[in-house]
Amino acid sequence: MFESDDISKFEVGSTNGLVKIHTYLFQGLFDFSGALHGDLEQRDRDKVMRKFKSHTLQMLVATDISARGIDVDDLAYVVHYQLPDQLEYYTHRSGRTARAGKRGISLAFVNAKEVRRIRMIETQLGISFRKL
Repeated sequence: MFESDDISKFEVGSTNGLVKIHTYLFQGLFDFSGALHGDLEQRDRDKVMRKFKSHTLQMLVATDISARGIDVDDLAYVVHYQLPDQLEYYTHRSGRTARAGKRGISLAFVNAKEVRRIRMIETQLGISFRKL
């Protein structure tokens, strides 16, 4: 469990159901987690984002589509529950942690079927993943 008050977490998945399940699970681990998904109306999306930016929410779980356009300073972690289908989504997701010369951590949960995809991302982006 993360205990630092100044660290925000951001998890991205690809389906609304996934996001709803993770939000439910994480509510027990963090003071509060929020979700962004396609079923939210704009006013509800704005409310979640205000809470996340003000650090009222410790974790934000979002679908790929909902995650687009999110602009948050000092984002320490991005967790990929699933690898995205498109390379630009991986770059977009992970880039959330490295704004204005800052550093952050991008974690990816990878199953055996996704190892080839990881190698492809490494090759195409000129990066390397480290197994934890």
